[in-house]
Amino acid sequence: AKNQRHVTRHQTNTVVDTARPLFENLNSMLKQFNGILRYSNGKYSLAVKKAAAVPEQVTVDGVTYTIGAISDEDIIGGISVEDAGQKGTYNSVSVSVPDPQNLFESRSVTLFNSTYLKQDRMVPKKGDVRTPNISNYFNARINAKQFLDDSRAGLKINFTMAPSGLLLRAGDIIQLTYSRFGWTNKLYRIKNINFQENCLIQITAEEHNDSGYIIQPDFPVSAVPAETTAANVAAPAAPVLDDPATNKRGGVVLNWTNSSSFDPATYTVQIFRTADNPHG
Repeated sequence: AKNQRHVTRHQTNTVVDTARPLFENLNSMLKQFNGILRYSNGKYSLAVKKAAAVPEQVTVDGVTYTIGAISDEDIIGGISVEDAGQKGTYNSVSVSVPDPQNLFESRSVTLFNSTYLKQDRMVPKKGDVRTPNISNYFNARINAKQFLDDSRAGLKINFTMAPSGLLLRAGDIIQLTYSRFGWTNKLYRIKNINFQENCLIQITAEEHNDSGYIIQPDFPVSAVPAETTAANVAAPAAPVLDDPATNKRGGVVLNWTNSSSFDPATYTVQIFRTADNPHG
């Protein structure tokens, strides 16, 4: 769609610099839409960071395991915690984007959260986020909001767990229950996972703020209707355009009447300027 409001979360607008390393170019594009690369069995696979899903369960030898649910008995030793503290916490963020609707001039986007400001005792804390490969205002707002929400969750943890961690992958969200810190199903996203020679699993994870992610987990396959059951929808008839008029400020006023077959739930009306005069 040509309308910027029809933005998707997965988009980027960039120029590939062949003088830069391959992964540097690739990662600069992936981070614009939460894309991540997973390396397993000698291959890279693409994944997207999303909101937390309901953990899957597997049964082995009659024992049921919940993938991603980690508790005290799964952890070998203790958990080391790093806290970014107040330095990396913001209650407002700004970002500049080259706006194609303004001849690609820089356009500033600022997001403010009054709840975060109250939590910070009314002390303004402003951050800046760079989105060099985004040229859509609404996409930039999505990125800025996520950056702001993520800044409120600044914990980073490192721990070793039992071999059941073989079921986990980098980028997965885990639910951590740890009595020492009073955590119950606290959400973390795995940043790095290392399979050690002694069969134990070393995990580095970052705190996850679910409200910052608009992309929801995938629906079960059974919930998606089969394509063969969907009927083709006929295009609506063209709208009837009234004679254009001018207002007191010199603007052009357009009025039209949609046909009876027009359904606002499935169709939209777009207006384009042209040098021709198709109405006359």
